[in-house]
Amino acid sequence: MSKFLLKIPKYLFLLMLTGLNLLSVAAMNVCAYSSWLRPQVHPNVSFLGLLFPFTLAATLVFIPVWFILGILGMRIDGGGRRRSAYWGTLISLTGMLCCASSIRTYCPLNFPSEAPDGALKVLSYNVFSLSNPDKLPWEEHPVICYLNDCEADIACLQEVGALRRKEVEPLVAEKYPYRHFDVVHGSTYACLSRFPIVGMQVIDFKSNTNGAVAYDIVTDRGDTLCVLNLHLESYKLRESDREEYRDLIRNHDKDHVRHNVLSLRKKLIAANPIRGRQTDAVAAFIEQCPRRYIICCGDFNDAPISYTHHRLTRLLDDAYTRSGNGPGLSYNRSGMYFRIDHILCSPSMRAYGAVVDNSIDQSDHYPIFAWLELQK
Repeated sequence: MSKFLLKIPKYLFLLMLTGLNLLSVAAMNVCAYSSWLRPQVHPNVSFLGLLFPFTLAATLVFIPVWFILGILGMRIDGGGRRRSAYWGTLISLTGMLCCASSIRTYCPLNFPSEAPDGALKVLSYNVFSLSNPDKLPWEEHPVICYLNDCEADIACLQEVGALRRKEVEPLVAEKYPYRHFDVVHGSTYACLSRFPIVGMQVIDFKSNTNGAVAYDIVTDRGDTLCVLNLHLESYKLRESDREEYRDLIRNHDKDHVRHNVLSLRKKLIAANPIRGRQTDAVAAFIEQCPRRYIICCGDFNDAPISYTHHRLTRLLDDAYTRSGNGPGLSYNRSGMYFRIDHILCSPSMRAYGAVVDNSIDQSDHYPIFAWLELQK
């Protein structure tokens, strides 16, 4: 009887550990598959994709825990059998297998391969209105220098700033002989290209500050590309909201956490249905586009595990998922680190070497680029 009583604490510990592991796996899969739901219909769960990396991390933590318990010789009782604690790792591994595509989307791992001759280097960059706090001469502005040095064939810029065209255009004219600046819903978009821009069309959706522009570009081989430059609805988080997010991570007081979670949740829920409608408008445009080669890039204001990304990648391939490595965090301010800038391309194009370039931090976004090969 005494031996049985001594076993109870160990039994309860393993039972609690198993329950927590199952809970983390369930939460991870709920977050992963929330991206399938239209935020217009399910606004209350539309933001769960943002929590996916945290639930994934929690699930991963259990794997070494079970290994350590196995090394210590602990065994799991169940079904009349006693198995080594090593078997507990199957809980996390099975759960991860169930959402393997989401894990690859969030944090891809690819063997590096060199882009072939003729592949196009495409850049997308939210330039944060070309802020110039140091009052540098425009020819020395870090973003201008970056654009001229990066050797992109096509560069799509968001948030250029309504008054910046006169400063920017002359300084990039040599590298990009073809340029298009467009103001949509009060925000300026730019397409800089080594190839002729032969057409432009605004993709119509309701917004006060966001938009989408489609450009027809003819390459030197005579192929016509449709290049979409997007800036979708943001969460419009103020600095006070970002401070609440940082405080949420640092402060674990129950009442404080609850207040911050509810406050942030309200803002996240408000933006997602708007972005969902914008995403559907962009998807409808892509579905009707007659071009064989389509590139869709820009500031989606949404993470890889989201309805926006899921909906558009049903039509196009994510260049970063296909050829990048790691989480590739493109938003770099206020402790809110996510990949919200994306480059998508038609299945008739093959991506190489996609990178979120953190060598320049002039903007609140890092630029993202990839080489795209047009398949015949």
